[in-house]
Amino acid sequence: LPLSRVQFIENLVITTIGGITTLDGLENVISFTRLTIMDLTQLTSLDSLMRNRPSGCTVDPQQLLVAGNFLITNLNGLDKIRSVAELTIQVNNNLQTLTGLSCLQQASRFSIVDNHILDNLIALSPNFTSVGVLSIKGNNQLSNLNGLQSLRVFSHLMDIQGTDDNVINLNGLSGLMERGQFITVRVCYDPNGPVTESSLLALPVHPDAVLFPGPGLPGGSVCQAAPPPTG
Repeated sequence: LPLSRVQFIENLVITTIGGITTLDGLENVISFTRLTIMDLTQLTSLDSLMRNRPSGCTVDPQQLLVAGNFLITNLNGLDKIRSVAELTIQVNNNLQTLTGLSCLQQASRFSIVDNHILDNLIALSPNFTSVGVLSIKGNNQLSNLNGLQSLRVFSHLMDIQGTDDNVINLNGLSGLMERGQFITVRVCYDPNGPVTESSLLALPVHPDAVLFPGPGLPGGSVCQAAPPPTG
């Protein structure tokens, strides 16, 4: 069966295949359950994925992993995904934006990790409103959470980590904080580096939250956490 005739994918792993620069052949896919796109070092875009599917936010996969694809700069091709159980965007060294995720409304688990030049989350606004576990860490150029203003609910854990020279401003969580949701935020910094404890305390966390020392991390950094508001 030619790949271009495939419309439904149960579980597809595309990884470590030299010479792949596009996802041509997947343009007629209508839906998928689990898809892994990993370590395709010459892949330049995801644009072909579901290209011929009718427009609209109607795709609800269980799992999507996009990791180790060093040349992609955006996530165009994922623009029909409405909800996902587990979404991981990790170690895509040239990924600049999350453009392509504008349809995403909810995720049970969402990880945005070690995308070193990703500098904004604007593409998630205004539709992304609900998440179970959200992990944002190791994105060296990401200095704020603008794009998450529409986020209203998360049910388990929010793990947000800056670095010793890049503390993440939390203003983008204003929609969540105004509703007094359970908030656990870890912000990592080097107590001997350019980011001091006083600047950490200036972060705009919920007014009822209390910052306290968390466990040390590799490299001597320290995590502070904002626990859920009390009372």
